[in-house]
Amino acid sequence: MKRMIGITKIVLARDGIANANGGLVAALCGAVALLHGESASAAMVYSGILNHQVPVSAQGTVVNFATATVQNGVASGVPGWDINPYGTSATSVALLAAAGTGIMRNPDAGTNTFRTNLAVGTVVGPSGFFYGNSAAAIGTAVGQWAPNSEGFIGVKFTNESTNLTHYGFVALRIGANATDRTIIAFGWETTANTAVTIMPVPAPAAGVVALALGCCGRRRRR
Repeated sequence: MKRMIGITKIVLARDGIANANGGLVAALCGAVALLHGESASAAMVYSGILNHQVPVSAQGTVVNFATATVQNGVASGVPGWDINPYGTSATSVALLAAAGTGIMRNPDAGTNTFRTNLAVGTVVGPSGFFYGNSAAAIGTAVGQWAPNSEGFIGVKFTNESTNLTHYGFVALRIGANATDRTIIAFGWETTANTAVTIMPVPAPAAGVVALALGCCGRRRRR
């Protein structure tokens, strides 16, 4: 299954919000900016709610952030791909990263690997520790994934059209075990080498994490 997503570009600006496609997402993001009392200049590209079921297979689902492509199957089928959740294990989802892509470790997880579940408020940016490949492992330790839960994967990737590094997130839902995995949404900051901060934005029928646009990476104007 190949999905070319009608992405939503959200620009937070001093005089309001420019949203290429309109809709609830921009309004909610603007509300968060107002609540924080900040003028903002960040720009996020947001996939919208996908709820894309990742197949239990050695191919999984391949994501290219820059082209907003989500496709089941081998990574070679998606030019410029960035991340590929895959696998058949009930205890973890393998996270394959392309060259130039990194999966962020939970900053409170010490030096333990496969602790990729990030909390709301986590900064995804140059100060983070990124693995080339990682996993979403089931467990109760910091950074692991509980059954029947939603969380975030922090990602850095290289935009193939500019060869510059960008930061973003994938919102992931895990079911009763790791064979039930769903990509809820993803988003990334359009300004290269700029961190994003994971923040929840309430949305009807979307789950607590699904619209964590970050009014991400807000930067104060001085």
